[in-house]
Amino acid sequence: MPGRMDASSIARGACSLMADGCTITLAVPPEARCCVDGCPSPSRRRGYCGKHYYRLMKHGDPNLTVKTLNGVARAFLEAAKKHVGADCLLWPYYLDDKGYARLTIDGKSRLVHRVICESRHGPPPEPRLDAAHRCNRRACINADHLRWATRASNLADRDDAGTHQKGDRCPTAKLTAEDVRYVRAALGKKSQIALALELGVSKGAINDIARGKTWVILT
Repeated sequence: MPGRMDASSIARGACSLMADGCTITLAVPPEARCCVDGCPSPSRRRGYCGKHYYRLMKHGDPNLTVKTLNGVARAFLEAAKKHVGADCLLWPYYLDDKGYARLTIDGKSRLVHRVICESRHGPPPEPRLDAAHRCNRRACINADHLRWATRASNLADRDDAGTHQKGDRCPTAKLTAEDVRYVRAALGKKSQIALALELGVSKGAINDIARGKTWVILT
């Protein structure tokens, strides 16, 4: 007796019917397939199957796999080591949430500007030194714009250039300077959880203020 064809089977792109010991596979009709040439999978979102839609969202190209991307980005990195020029050389691939270029090298996530700085200027004299940008553009990997510097020196350069948005000027700040002063005055009288709920932020944000990790500008 033929097997039942249900909606979930059709959604997966094909279904099988058993009749007299034979398996009959029903393929996805062309109009319902992924729009990438040669892909037999059913369309999920915006005309793409799940796999190609993920690649489109992640890399901007439905055909670009992580392996391919790493190869292309690695080639760009090697060319950047030899780059000579006065203008910024901006990394066109993955940037982390702080705006710095990152690339997986030998299984480890590396900051690209540190790799470039080391290739041109040698290893840092001290491990904790920053690869500081003279141009104050985090995505820049021009070796001539990079130097080894202490964290204090790097932050001072950034402040002098006016590129570091502190306190209320930071577009992602959820608290004002007045809020922070209130938190500091209330610490010890109210719990961090209570303050977080009152101000609509995470407990971690309150804890960072309490430890002096954030809003240093007010200390």
